[in-house]
Amino acid sequence: MLPRGWKKLLLNLQNKEQVLCPNCCSSKVEYIYVGDLKKRVGFQLVWCNSCKQGIRLSRVLIPNDEDMLSFDDEDEFSKRVPEFKVLN
Repeated sequence: MLPRGWKKLLLNLQNKEQVLCPNCCSSKVEYIYVGDLKKRVGFQLVWCNSCKQGIRLSRVLIPNDEDMLSFDDEDEFSKRVPEFKVLN
Protein backbone atom coordinates (compact mmCIF):
# COMPACT_ATOMS: atom_id res chain seq x y z
CA MET A 1 0.00 0.00 0.00
CA LEU A 2 1.27 3.45 -0.90
CA PRO A 3 1.62 6.14 1.76
CA ARG A 4 -0.86 9.00 1.58
CA GLY A 5 -0.36 11.32 -1.38
CA TRP A 6 2.03 9.14 -3.36
CA LYS A 7 -0.66 7.60 -5.58
CA LYS A 8 -1.65 11.07 -6.81
CA LEU A 9 2.01 11.91 -7.37
CA LEU A 10 2.40 8.78 -9.53
CA LEU A 11 -0.66 9.71 -11.59
CA ASN A 12 0.77 13.19 -12.13
CA LEU A 13 4.10 11.70 -13.22
CA GLN A 14 2.29 9.42 -15.67
CA ASN A 15 0.39 12.37 -17.12
CA LYS A 16 3.61 14.45 -17.35
CA GLU A 17 2.15 17.00 -14.94
CA GLN A 18 4.00 18.92 -12.25
CA VAL A 19 4.53 16.90 -9.11
CA LEU A 20 5.00 18.01 -5.53
CA CYS A 21 6.32 15.82 -2.74
CA PRO A 22 3.43 14.68 -0.51
CA ASN A 23 5.71 15.01 2.54
CA CYS A 24 7.29 18.44 2.15
CA CYS A 25 5.59 20.00 -0.95
CA SER A 26 8.91 20.41 -2.75
CA SER A 27 8.99 20.15 -6.54
CA LYS A 28 12.38 18.39 -6.38
CA VAL A 29 10.87 14.95 -7.06
CA GLU A 30 12.77 12.51 -9.27
CA TYR A 31 12.24 8.96 -10.42
CA ILE A 32 14.03 6.18 -12.23
CA TYR A 33 13.17 2.81 -13.69
CA VAL A 34 15.52 -0.14 -13.22
CA GLY A 35 14.99 -3.44 -14.98
CA ASP A 36 15.56 -5.90 -17.78
CA LEU A 37 16.45 -3.87 -20.88
CA LYS A 38 14.88 -6.34 -23.33
CA LYS A 39 11.67 -7.19 -21.44
CA ARG A 40 11.29 -3.67 -19.98
CA VAL A 41 10.09 -5.05 -16.67
CA GLY A 42 11.58 -4.02 -13.35
CA PHE A 43 11.00 -1.55 -10.53
CA GLN A 44 10.51 2.18 -10.17
CA LEU A 45 11.96 4.42 -7.50
CA VAL A 46 10.43 7.83 -6.80
CA TRP A 47 12.01 10.18 -4.27
CA CYS A 48 12.16 13.76 -3.10
CA ASN A 49 15.59 15.39 -3.13
CA SER A 50 14.51 17.83 -0.40
CA CYS A 51 13.21 15.55 2.36
CA LYS A 52 14.91 12.33 1.10
CA GLN A 53 11.75 10.24 1.32
CA GLY A 54 10.21 8.15 -1.44
CA ILE A 55 8.66 4.92 -2.61
CA ARG A 56 9.58 1.77 -4.52
CA LEU A 57 7.20 0.06 -6.93
CA SER A 58 8.00 -3.54 -7.79
CA ARG A 59 7.22 -5.50 -10.96
CA VAL A 60 6.36 -2.57 -13.19
CA LEU A 61 6.18 -2.51 -16.97
CA ILE A 62 8.57 0.22 -18.08
CA PRO A 63 7.12 2.45 -20.81
CA ASN A 64 9.07 2.51 -24.07
CA ASP A 65 9.43 6.30 -23.93
CA GLU A 66 11.05 6.22 -20.46
CA ASP A 67 14.77 6.06 -19.76
CA MET A 68 15.85 3.11 -17.63
CA LEU A 69 18.88 1.49 -16.05
CA SER A 70 19.79 -2.16 -16.32
CA PHE A 71 19.63 -4.33 -13.20
CA ASP A 72 23.39 -4.82 -13.68
CA ASP A 73 24.39 -1.14 -13.89
CA GLU A 74 25.33 -0.64 -10.23
CA ASP A 75 27.79 2.20 -10.90
CA GLU A 76 25.26 4.34 -12.76
CA PHE A 77 22.59 3.51 -10.17
CA SER A 78 24.77 4.78 -7.33
CA LYS A 79 25.53 7.99 -9.29
CA ARG A 80 21.90 8.79 -10.09
CA VAL A 81 19.96 7.59 -7.04
CA PRO A 82 20.64 9.19 -3.65
CA GLU A 83 20.02 7.45 -0.37
CA PHE A 84 16.45 8.05 0.77
CA LYS A 85 13.94 6.58 3.20
CA VAL A 86 11.59 4.14 1.44
CA LEU A 87 8.11 4.69 2.88
CA ASN A 88 6.39 1.56 1.60
